[in-house]
Amino acid sequence: MLLDYMLKLASSGKDSSDGRISIGKNSRSEQKHIVIKDLALVNEVRNAMTLRYNDFKVGISGDRTSDVRLLLPFQPTRSNSLNVLPPPLPTGSVIQNIAMTSYLDLEDEDWVLAVKLYGSKIKLFRRSYKPTWIDVNYMPPSIYTTSSLMYSKKDERLYVPTPGGDYLYSLDSKSTEDDRPEFIGLWTEDLTKYLNENQLEVNTFTKTVHFLEPPSGEQFFVKWFFYDEYEIYKGSKKQVTSRTVDFIVFRADDHPIEKKKKQLFYTDDIGDLCIFLGHGEPYCVRASSHPGLRANCIYFSGYNFGTYDINTKRCNMFFAEEDILSSTKFPYWPHP
Repeated sequence: MLLDYMLKLASSGKDSSDGRISIGKNSRSEQKHIVIKDLALVNEVRNAMTLRYNDFKVGISGDRTSDVRLLLPFQPTRSNSLNVLPPPLPTGSVIQNIAMTSYLDLEDEDWVLAVKLYGSKIKLFRRSYKPTWIDVNYMPPSIYTTSSLMYSKKDERLYVPTPGGDYLYSLDSKSTEDDRPEFIGLWTEDLTKYLNENQLEVNTFTKTVHFLEPPSGEQFFVKWFFYDEYEIYKGSKKQVTSRTVDFIVFRADDHPIEKKKKQLFYTDDIGDLCIFLGHGEPYCVRASSHPGLRANCIYFSGYNFGTYDINTKRCNMFFAEEDILSSTKFPYWPHP
């Protein structure tokens, strides 16, 4: 409800009555800056933008000087819960994000946990195969560090988009060390009939790309665009930050003829769904099932915290008094 309150302030253009939140405007008419002046409220927003909407919370034990282990909560009954520990990851492992074939089920022998490490390294843990991590040896080195690993229940495949967004690396969740990924081509329809000149220019900016699938089985492809901003805080602190500038959302359909190709169709309406993007597996939830969430919106965390209305193209970004709110640490957006 806190996020919804702040978004209502942004829509009105008015500061909060208690002075803890002020609304600023970027040079881009469709972008608002929500400046949070109270530290306790800043921390509450951080929590709301990371852990609020899911009960599944992944933790980490260890650090870069020791073995790194994921802590996966498992609750077989309402009164009983425990942490499941997959095998340790190598010393110094830097986790980018994880994906799972389903919610944790210790009785499901086909359950698979996939971990994307810094760079292009992917490891799989499949209890029915062997009690150690499976190194996918032939993942291409061109996988972008911030590309999101995800699992498609519809296709029964793990996917990682390429940096340019023209292909998906596709991997069977039952892969072994020597299996090679397939490449799924992405055909995009002509965007000139949907986007104005400024929006078409944004399509050339730095971006991350994300493939996601809600429980309904629909598939979406999202491009998240950034630009560099040179900033001076309080007259002395100088830095260049990455600022969110826009998103483009597509519906993804299987190609009617070619099996290893998907078609991307531009959309500004995803219905009652809202999208969560960060350094975890990207996912969707129904806004009507979560009071305070807004349908047809993207909630994003990483270099910036904020929301984006897919229909109106309005972007709201959250700031503390001294800096933009951001975090690139794992975990982010816990698995639904």
